[in-house]
Amino acid sequence: MIRIVKTICFLCSFSAIVAIAGALAPSHDWQYKPDKPLSVVSISLALKDTKRGKELNVRVTMPKEKDKFPVIVWSHGALGSKDGYDPLVKFWAESGYIVIQPTHSDSLSLMSSEERINTLKHLSQGKFPPGIFKNWRERVEDIKFVLDSLDKLCELVPELSGRIDSSRIGVGGHSYGALTTQIVAGATVLMPNGERISLVDKRPNAFIAISPNGPNGLFDINSFAEIKRPMLLVTGGNDFGRSGQPPSWRKKAYEFLPKGDKFLLWIEDAYHDFGGISGLSRVARRWFTPKFMGSENQKHLEIVRTVTLAFWDAYLKGDEKAKEFLRNRKIEQVSGVTLSAK
Repeated sequence: MIRIVKTICFLCSFSAIVAIAGALAPSHDWQYKPDKPLSVVSISLALKDTKRGKELNVRVTMPKEKDKFPVIVWSHGALGSKDGYDPLVKFWAESGYIVIQPTHSDSLSLMSSEERINTLKHLSQGKFPPGIFKNWRERVEDIKFVLDSLDKLCELVPELSGRIDSSRIGVGGHSYGALTTQIVAGATVLMPNGERISLVDKRPNAFIAISPNGPNGLFDINSFAEIKRPMLLVTGGNDFGRSGQPPSWRKKAYEFLPKGDKFLLWIEDAYHDFGGISGLSRVARRWFTPKFMGSENQKHLEIVRTVTLAFWDAYLKGDEKAKEFLRNRKIEQVSGVTLSAK
């Protein structure tokens, strides 16, 4: 059952700003972007999951053009929501993708006033509140439920009818959403009793994990062996783990992946928010900056948008231009950036 809870929100102004900025800015050979960005529209919904007895709020951002498009399911970081990550989501949608964003149960938007105040108090001290990372299994089930609901979405939402290409699916996420993505892709979880479990979903074609989790906690060095499908990992020199793990810890998630269409984008000076991928307001950013999230950085943001779009185009659309862009590592024309592949 699907209930529309918000009205359609047109994003033409964003498209216009992007188009003007693109026209005024000098072109760079390292940038990969659509020749003509599409106009996009956003719809917010509530999906009723009767099996789990919960309502899952989602936002769908899609081109207004009547055509079939690949689907990206995007998982937000801890405390985030379906309404974040516009700098990435709108860019992908303008490039010909339908992006679906669920709001997971750890979202600040779902907390009571008392819980929110307590959480913000912890954040102001540079800490996450206890228990915020216990819902990792539920997050994975959220992604699977969204994939289960694609046909129903097309049936009940007129704007989606005939537009979803369910044979071309990408799943991605940032931080806690990256961990969620890794598990959906096939990373096995090592339980405290020594049991190893898999919650892999075989429907997605490709995955992007921005600020992935390395081996400790839920994962060990053997957790990544079953991730066989294409995956892009993104991290950087100031992208520390929530418990103080060095950025090299995130790189290990790539090092232990099996060979075959695996990529690691490394941005030397990038912080956890990579210049602004989350779309956080300046007020919200004060709780994280500069120690963890970092300040706004348009170049870092553009690097992430460029490589993620090329990856989606290569593995969801089979675009030869995108594959060549990745093979030739054109992004390495930017100082401090490397794109590893295996």
